[in-house]
Amino acid sequence: MKTLAKAVLLISVFLVTFLTPAKLGRAVYFGLFGVMFLCVWVWFYFGYYLSEKQVRKVCSHPFAFSLSCGMVPLTGGGDLIRGRLVITEEVLELYRKGENKEEKCVLAWSLDVRSIRSIGFGKVLSSYPGLFVYVDSGDVRFVSYKAKKQKNDIIAALGWKNIPNKPMDVTVEGEAASAPSFHDASNLK
Repeated sequence: MKTLAKAVLLISVFLVTFLTPAKLGRAVYFGLFGVMFLCVWVWFYFGYYLSEKQVRKVCSHPFAFSLSCGMVPLTGGGDLIRGRLVITEEVLELYRKGENKEEKCVLAWSLDVRSIRSIGFGKVLSSYPGLFVYVDSGDVRFVSYKAKKQKNDIIAALGWKNIPNKPMDVTVEGEAASAPSFHDASNLK
């Protein structure tokens, strides 16, 4: 289905790019934009989306909360690891689509809940909002538009009454993070 969606998308882009509305007809020409959006949605759905039902079939822990999101790779490079984040009493796990038809859902990442120091919400990647999970060695970031709206559900799933050691929602990245003012308190007067 993903291959069919990509093929139809490619043909639609070709037609819209090289033919005018006068040659195709206005209705067909502008209808192709709807076809292109539909193809992108189909490609995304079949390539990345996981339902709770699919995750429950492979998750060994019972869970009451899950969130469709994308994890920013810990190494900083590459594409997001898209899937479903599951919070249980013991672990925080990210499941993603399998590579073949036999494995529809696989565990991509896992973290013991006891190692989570705090959570935060804010801009994860440039303008994408999401969830920060703070651990001793730094943070793990998840891109999700719904994370902040489900803040209370996430806190409850972790077994907390409120966010411990609430961090600021501001993050500093790149060269600014290595500036002396962020590391040397003697510069502050």
